[in-house]
Amino acid sequence: MSQLPNTDPNQSSTPLSGIDQQVNSSTLGNGTQAAQGSENIQNQGDGNSFVRDVHIYYPSKKDSNFSEKLESSLLKQRQEKLVGKKIFPDDHKFDGRLVISEITLYETDNYKKLDVELTIAFGTPEVKIPVNTLLNRTMDIKFGIKNGELYLHLKNVNMPLSQRKPLISQENNWVGTPLGLPNSPIWEFKINNEMMSVNESGILYGFLGNVNLGILELLEENTCCEVEAIFKISINRIYIKIIDLDDGTNKKHKETKIGLLLRYLKDELENYVSKVAIRYDPATIS
Repeated sequence: MSQLPNTDPNQSSTPLSGIDQQVNSSTLGNGTQAAQGSENIQNQGDGNSFVRDVHIYYPSKKDSNFSEKLESSLLKQRQEKLVGKKIFPDDHKFDGRLVISEITLYETDNYKKLDVELTIAFGTPEVKIPVNTLLNRTMDIKFGIKNGELYLHLKNVNMPLSQRKPLISQENNWVGTPLGLPNSPIWEFKINNEMMSVNESGILYGFLGNVNLGILELLEENTCCEVEAIFKISINRIYIKIIDLDDGTNKKHKETKIGLLLRYLKDELENYVSKVAIRYDPATIS
């Protein structure tokens, strides 16, 4: 299980205890501590169960209502009809320290429609890049991303643009704009340039938990469907940013660091950064 990424460029992860379980935690850019655990949730009535990751966000003094929001969110997860099973284990590059995502499906009053929710978090990992293999020399580089796309690959289900919702993180000043066709929806994540003073670093960081992406429409009644969520980035100088690059080093050293990082990331992240998939089978739901 991947750890929630450290979403503050200047903070490191520290362990703490969670609710009735041991969890791993990190400090978010807004001062809120976040922890991740796993929870076994039973699908009532069908005897099946599946394991999903549950992100527990610990409040800071900056948000006095955060505990109430957390309690309400967890209560909602238990009361509503949570459906779907993971097709394969979640796959997050860099152990989820750059991007970690999770999708969940809920039944609605309409048997041909499903609600889709997303939890996503962005961080700034530090990677150790080989510089000279003969001398066993490496360089530590910390980086973040300025832009990225979340792709939903759908099977036996559609998601019209009119049924999709934009994602907004006002606290961390980024937006996720819905694009794409009904059978291949996309959300483009980028900094909101109208409020640059809120996020002066210019990179994606922080989290959104259990936000509604929109509604899936089954193509046929009583048909299985699959949803695969893949987060991708463009590996170039425009969308990748090295943290503390302007630390007094000369221009040649900066160019060396940028070049090393881009070559390294092209091998590591060319296909995707994060990938999760869920299957919904109405035959197993009572």
